[in-house]
Amino acid sequence: MDKNICHEHIIKNKTQSWHFTCRQNSIFYRMRDENDCWTDDTKLLDNVLDDFSVDADSKGSLHLICLNTKGELIYFVYNGTHWYNKVLAAFPLDRYKLKHLTISCRSKHINVFFAVCPIKSPSVCTIQHNFWNGSKWANFKVARITSDGSIDPFYVGYDHAGTIHLVYKAPRLGVEQLYYCKFRSDYSIWGNPERITTVGGGDAYHYALTNNNDTLHLVWNYLVNGVNHIKYLQRTKISYQRAVWKNDSIISGEGADDEQPLFYIIGNTQWVVWVHKGLLFGSFSYDEGKNWTSPVRIDTPLDFKLKIYKVVLDRSVYSEISVLLAYGYEREGDIIIPVIDDVFDGEHPKAEDQKVSIDVDEDKIKEYAIEAKNFISKLVEEVGKIEGKKKEIEGMIMKQTDEIKQSCDDLEEFKKEVQRLGERLEHIKNENSGIMSSISNWQNKFKEHQHALDEMTNKHIELWEKSKGFSERGLVRKILDYFK
Repeated sequence: MDKNICHEHIIKNKTQSWHFTCRQNSIFYRMRDENDCWTDDTKLLDNVLDDFSVDADSKGSLHLICLNTKGELIYFVYNGTHWYNKVLAAFPLDRYKLKHLTISCRSKHINVFFAVCPIKSPSVCTIQHNFWNGSKWANFKVARITSDGSIDPFYVGYDHAGTIHLVYKAPRLGVEQLYYCKFRSDYSIWGNPERITTVGGGDAYHYALTNNNDTLHLVWNYLVNGVNHIKYLQRTKISYQRAVWKNDSIISGEGADDEQPLFYIIGNTQWVVWVHKGLLFGSFSYDEGKNWTSPVRIDTPLDFKLKIYKVVLDRSVYSEISVLLAYGYEREGDIIIPVIDDVFDGEHPKAEDQKVSIDVDEDKIKEYAIEAKNFISKLVEEVGKIEGKKKEIEGMIMKQTDEIKQSCDDLEEFKKEVQRLGERLEHIKNENSGIMSSISNWQNKFKEHQHALDEMTNKHIELWEKSKGFSERGLVRKILDYFK
């Protein structure tokens, strides 16, 4: 089975069924009428790549999207008698690679999704949305994914108001994560992506389905220490802004070969179906995903190859079934889809019935229910322990966080004190610089005065010596006597 591409589609209404397939770069279809007879294959288009998608609107018209070998994204519509087509866009195959073409119809709106990966930058992919609002086409970039060059399928669904809900996988900080975002068709705007959970491995497969009561169901492979689990999560009241995720559960046993879980809703029963070593297994819930039975093997022939089919049902006829992808196999030209075929054959109760029959005996159901209850009780106990430990760790972390915050506050205050001290030192430095300049000037003047005083002192000494010589020769006395 190919995890990435669904090559075959089944469209079924009350009177007619369609089977589309892509073989050898050509799209074929055949029809099955009310007499249960299949027509021969009719070729719709040549020179196409393997990836294509088909859906039906509320009036029964078929809508198909595909990519031809020229890189043209071609949209087909069948009105009951003729096929019409239109080229929506062109992506040169030497520059771009398109993956996971998806077409989905709701009321008058047509939605086309695909992933675009540039050949020169294969690690950067973009999920794009082409939208027909009833009068014109518009296109949007939903999300940008940076990965190792591969991108997993994404899944779209609707709530009762027609809002589109999309789930995709992308790496974040080196770990694979599931993301959720939604599109309001009345405002033509996509909301910001919201991280849902870690899936625990690059090859983990995920699948999402919405149903009539505004609940999004999510299943995925979760790898822990080399052991593969299948987990379940739901988001209720998805039409509201503050919808919540809940009922996180482990569905399967710890089998490393459990892979590719899908989700069906049949009447009041929810099914998770997966493959284990080539065999089909399932677990079911009667209470909207709160509790799940132990895995049971779904009866399939051992000599037939299981395939994944996209199943499109007329909601007015099969309102008790919500399904997008389903496991099936071919037998003598017919397509068998276990579990869901019971409804087609009229053996499964309708949605309004309270009891849902399955192909196991009552004692086995009770045994599974008791086992599931005990298992869930143990899980609740373990989860309680984990929650207690989590709160203890969170308390320790918060305490250390508070201490770190206080230390940061103290450090910040100390930095401010150091800054103020630096500013004061700079001020003192500037003041001292002026004082030193004045002192230097006064020193220079003092030296000048000192030099002048020294010169005057030397002059006085010289005069004193001269006057002393005169006194010794009696000249002064003679002069004084003369004037008497």
